[in-house]
Amino acid sequence: MRPSFVVSCRFGFAVLAFLVSLLPSAESQAASIPDPEALALEFSGELLAPPALVAEIEQDLALVRASNTVLEEVTVSLDWVPGQVIVGLSSSAFAEFQNGTFLGFDALNAQYGPVVMGANSFTETVHFDFEADYHPDVLAMLYGAVAGAAYAEPSYVNFAGVERPDIVMEDQHVYRFEYAWLCDEFTCFNLYYWTYEVLPNGDLVVIDQGGDPPPGVDAPVPSGAGAELAIQASPNPARGAIRLSLSGTVAHESVFSIYDVQGRLVRRLASTHATALSPTATWDGRNEAGRFVPAGAYFVRATAGERVATERLVRIR
Repeated sequence: MRPSFVVSCRFGFAVLAFLVSLLPSAESQAASIPDPEALALEFSGELLAPPALVAEIEQDLALVRASNTVLEEVTVSLDWVPGQVIVGLSSSAFAEFQNGTFLGFDALNAQYGPVVMGANSFTETVHFDFEADYHPDVLAMLYGAVAGAAYAEPSYVNFAGVERPDIVMEDQHVYRFEYAWLCDEFTCFNLYYWTYEVLPNGDLVVIDQGGDPPPGVDAPVPSGAGAELAIQASPNPARGAIRLSLSGTVAHESVFSIYDVQGRLVRRLASTHATALSPTATWDGRNEAGRFVPAGAYFVRATAGERVATERLVRIR
């Protein structure tokens, strides 16, 4: 019996490897949708990401990333691909689908399309790729209820062999930034994480941190290390130049960095010192290329040694 058992195991592993190979790679999924939309979709559980929640998360992530450049490298890694679902059909329903007589999907496709469908005869499944970035769990619930469907599930992502940075929204205004490395097909080990809460006044608090970072990844500086610092911006909101000053005892050279709400660096300003302990700088509303930036919200991050402070800026027309 042992030889047949070995053959069965090898066949089982071969089938498993084949099925895993069908999963989208982490690289193909990484740039599918922006981080704020991905988090809003995952956190809300709604068919589409609520626009108000997307805007809220966008501002929160900009504040957190402006607090430490290490966090700019951490992006959302969803377990599934937005807008994609796989539906397994019964053998008879799949035969009808192949010959064009299966009508079970027509009403849903008309309501939620445009959509591209593709069939896999080996697994008797139909893969749906929608133009809209729908939550696949909601799609699976809708399409799994179609007569003739045996099951429906998201198109999961294969993270095997990759380092997996991720952001998880644990609660409103609470974000867990993490690195998970030494991944196999199903899970990741050696998790390293730090959790930020964005307070109503825009201040940041590191409420949890743990694990060992992967090689080459530095730990972020806790926000408490810069708690004595505060940025004054005047005027704010402003049409013209904004004068920035840093209060608190500062014995290091300071740098003011301006970011947009997507966390992209707009301008970096070296400070001058009105006194030995009062770094100041003036932002004229231009980016590094010398062009005026559009009206809207921005964030300034000031660093003094290992201490940091952030403040929200608003430019108006």
